[in-house]
Amino acid sequence: DISGAAIQADNMYSAVRAFTILSGNVPTDVVVTDTAALEAALANAKAGDLVILEEGNYGTIAIDEKLNGVTILGNGAEISGIAIAAAAELKNVTFSGLDVSGASGSALFSIASGAKVEDVLVEDCTFTGNAGNPQAAVNIGVKTAKITFSSCEFNNTKYGFYNSGIVPQRLTIEGCAFKNNSSWAMLLNNYFNGDEEVSVINCSFDNCAGGLVKILGTNSAEGEFTFVGNKITNSKGHDGKEAEWLWIMKPANITVSGNTLDGAA
Repeated sequence: DISGAAIQADNMYSAVRAFTILSGNVPTDVVVTDTAALEAALANAKAGDLVILEEGNYGTIAIDEKLNGVTILGNGAEISGIAIAAAAELKNVTFSGLDVSGASGSALFSIASGAKVEDVLVEDCTFTGNAGNPQAAVNIGVKTAKITFSSCEFNNTKYGFYNSGIVPQRLTIEGCAFKNNSSWAMLLNNYFNGDEEVSVINCSFDNCAGGLVKILGTNSAEGEFTFVGNKITNSKGHDGKEAEWLWIMKPANITVSGNTLDGAA
């Protein structure tokens, strides 16, 4: 009986692993060095497992499995993209320490319409360059997604985030760095239609040429947008207009505070 057990953990992965061990299901560290081994590891992954991608070229990692409580950790791996398919179901999944560059598709990290994504964490990952259309680092194609990006870098793309017709249910971007984005750092090209929450906290934007965040507006009194504690340097607003850093039409619940532009509040 573990009902009275106390679990202390520093992050989601540690918490899931601790609970898994107490439940009698011992997690596994699986070290992979090629795509075939990675596919096998994901197909057989159980809650608390740590899948470590050692040095090697993995191309685009396609995920269509049901994963719960799994961490995918990069350790020198070369990755050109991460594509979460419509059939995938991800819950309490962490992507950590991955260096992703060179994809030619819609985004370096993409979530297809139909996928189930809940409490997913992307941390300490770097996304660089994308020659495909629309040249984005991240594309989230499912409205019900609940996902956090923490301490990630988005470099040398047209868009950091590009969503066509989707504002995710919960999107948190914290402690991330956007650099050399040639258009909007975040283009969430639709409306708040319910209780969506988008938070951009303690991030930096450097040499971003086309504005920071664009959301068309809101059809709901419940949607929340937060832009707090961010640092903006060497950047331009929409179409070069410094007054248009944020384009949030018809905002309902919006918090903007503690941000700096070239060192000034």
